[in-house]
Amino acid sequence: MNMRYPAARGWIALIFAVALLVGAASPAFAKKPRAAAATTPAADAQPAIKAELAGTVALASIKISRVALADDASLADVKDEVTGIYDRQESATKDALAKLKAAAGDSDKATEAVKALGAADDEAVKYFEKHAETKEKIAKRAALINTEIEQITKAPADYIAALKKADVTGDTLTKATTIVNYASRNQRKYRDSDAALTGRTEVRKLLSATQVKALDAALAK
Repeated sequence: MNMRYPAARGWIALIFAVALLVGAASPAFAKKPRAAAATTPAADAQPAIKAELAGTVALASIKISRVALADDASLADVKDEVTGIYDRQESATKDALAKLKAAAGDSDKATEAVKALGAADDEAVKYFEKHAETKEKIAKRAALINTEIEQITKAPADYIAALKKADVTGDTLTKATTIVNYASRNQRKYRDSDAALTGRTEVRKLLSATQVKALDAALAK
């Protein structure tokens, strides 16, 4: 599995209950080799386990990249094309993961599923190799989103402080604070992997365009 999309650090970390599971690989654009055939029963399971993990991380990464694409107005002209690529990669990844699960110890079927997972992002690889600027914009925005997710999850007070720096005050700040604290609690206590991302979206709906721009600047520091 070769992710063309910035990894969703806070989001996927909570899926596996391991802090910052993919933080060190965000974003990951390097093409990885296909899994080699195993020679022992113990080794046979390793490519499938790694492929399943990579596939799950890729799905989380696609989710963040979709938000990044929607957030950046300068990508409007490529939004439909890139969204189509995300749709096809997501579908291929889910199909391959389902086949991997259905293999149930059948090494031949598992090997085919692993190969399918490895090929799921081939279209994205080719596209982003030719459109480096688009890749960079998505990566930059995704990094900002990851920062928001991490702050909402682990340091909601810091996120609220960033809102204040963006001149968010009064009822808007009160509503935003409630949303942030609720999302943080659900993300940490109930392992709700979407809570922080949903909270971020709801908070931004409350803000003016000027406040959104100021919040981005505050988070980027």
